[in-house]
Amino acid sequence: MNAQTETSNLPKKRQEVFFIALLTLIIIGYFYTLYDEITMLKRVYEDAALLKVRTSVIPLIMMMPSLAVLIWGIGCRLVGKVSERSQKNGLFIIIGCFPIFLIGWAIYSWQVMNWLDDNGYTQCSSYSGVTMGAPKIMVNNPSFCIEEGYQVRIELLDWFEGLYLQDVTPTIEMVTDKQEKLLSNYNERFDLL
Repeated sequence: MNAQTETSNLPKKRQEVFFIALLTLIIIGYFYTLYDEITMLKRVYEDAALLKVRTSVIPLIMMMPSLAVLIWGIGCRLVGKVSERSQKNGLFIIIGCFPIFLIGWAIYSWQVMNWLDDNGYTQCSSYSGVTMGAPKIMVNNPSFCIEEGYQVRIELLDWFEGLYLQDVTPTIEMVTDKQEKLLSNYNERFDLL
């Protein structure tokens, strides 16, 4: 009977190990994204033409304790040492992290947007995504933000990134020409009329 119970628990243990590995990969991926965000913000000191700012990335660090608690809780279940008190404490930490994250996100968003504004950047809503976690596109020259560019914004943002990596400062004429070419290609591909 004991061997049969052990065999039936094997898929459950594999599932628990899988979730521990998945949560660990999420934490590693988060820290890679955090490094990328900090690197993007450092471009302000280089007076980069365009920045992609994700205001939710840095405050998400406040959610890391909840992921650590989840890993710890799954690990405790895996070895069979789960107490009711530890489950309540873990649940309290997980639930408590979310409002702290939301408050931190609101404060951080306000501060970083003011800081970017003080450094001469303005938000380009024509290039920014509309979802809550989408990056806000900030430009150091408002003339770079062309309203008709939303359809080709991904290609245009990639072009700006390529110029940054080549250490080329774009001019308004370069941006306008590139956008017109991209829009022309877009209209040729998707013009249904």
